Amino acid sequence: MSYVVFQQAPKAYEETTTNEDDYFSIKHIRASNYNLYAWVPGIIGDYRYDVVVTLTSGWDIEMGDLVYEPPRDGPTLWETCIPDRSAAEFYTPDPGPVYINKLYVNHPDRYRQYGLWSRYA
Repeated sequence: MSYVVFQQAPKAYEETTTNEDDYFSIKHIRASNYNLYAWVPGIIGDYRYDVVVTLTSGWDIEMGDLVYEPPRDGPTLWETCIPDRSAAEFYTPDPGPVYINKLYVNHPDRYRQYGLWSRYA
């Protein structure tokens, strides 16, 4: 399963996920010209479709097979993280009592606490 992003800076942004057959749909999209970018969890890099896609409301567009070749020339020696566009595997310490922002204490974005850099061992 991959993720597909249509972007038109700075006015519109839309993200969707493909189904088992690698098809996707975007509801309520404005008719306009868009760029297509895609990424696959666990695979390094981004796919960029080099042609501007013109979308019209209510139409199905067949884009054919889009093949992504990851930018690697050899085996991976080591990685600092999992290429999944999250920071889930990184350590986030508890915030210092002086700087606690109660909005983010039990929130997935715990890294938004001020002063966290001073809490790392």
